[in-house]
Amino acid sequence: MTHIISADGSIPVSESTNRVKDTEKPAPDIYDPFAPENLKLSQEFLDRTMTTALLTTIPVEKPGDQEFIRVHPDVAYRHVAALITHQDERGARYFVHPTFIEQIGNIKFHLEQLYLYTSKVAFWPIKLPKDNRENTWLESAVAAAEAAMKEWVCITSNPQARMYTASKALGEFSEPDWPAITQGKSVHQLLAIAFKERLIMNETHPPIKKLRGVT
Repeated sequence: MTHIISADGSIPVSESTNRVKDTEKPAPDIYDPFAPENLKLSQEFLDRTMTTALLTTIPVEKPGDQEFIRVHPDVAYRHVAALITHQDERGARYFVHPTFIEQIGNIKFHLEQLYLYTSKVAFWPIKLPKDNRENTWLESAVAAAEAAMKEWVCITSNPQARMYTASKALGEFSEPDWPAITQGKSVHQLLAIAFKERLIMNETHPPIKKLRGVT
C-alpha cells in the first residue's frame, strides 16, 4: 500500500499499487482443464477442422446428369453386393448380408457392383449382367465408370441408343485427394456408413417382413 499526501498536505490518502493488475484478465489456470479460458478452441484449429466434414451419410445412387465425377481407381474401393431396391422408399437400396442370402427366398434382389465416386462421396451401384446377356445400359455404365477413373466426366443417358454417355469436362479439374475424401476409411467402413439401418441380416428386418406380407 502506498501513502499519498492530500492536496492540503494534511491527510494521507492510500492508493493500491495493484490497480493495473486488478483490471487485467486472470491468468489461465493450468490446473483446471475445465476453466473457461482453457476450454476455448483456437480459431486456427476451428478453421482447419471445419473444412473437413465428417462422413455421416453416404448416398447409394447413380451420379446426377449435371455433375462431373471421378471414380476411385483402386479395385479395393469397389464391392459386389446383393441389393434389394425398395420402391416404396424412392428406390432406396438395402444391403443383404451374405449370411442371409440363402434364406431370402423369392424376394427379388440384384447383384450390383458398388463404385465409390466423388463430386460428393457416394456409391454408384451398377447391376451385374445375368447369363452374359448383352445389356447396353449396363455395359455403357461400366465403361463410363472406368472413364471416370481417369478423368472428370458427366454421365448422361441416351434413351434412343439405350446407353449412358460419359462427356469429358472441358475445364481443368484438380485430381481427387482420395485419402482426404475417404478420410482414411476402408471400403467396408464406408459401406457401414452408407447402409447403416439398411443392412438386412435376418427375416425380422422391416422390408423383409413387408415383402413377405408379414404384419
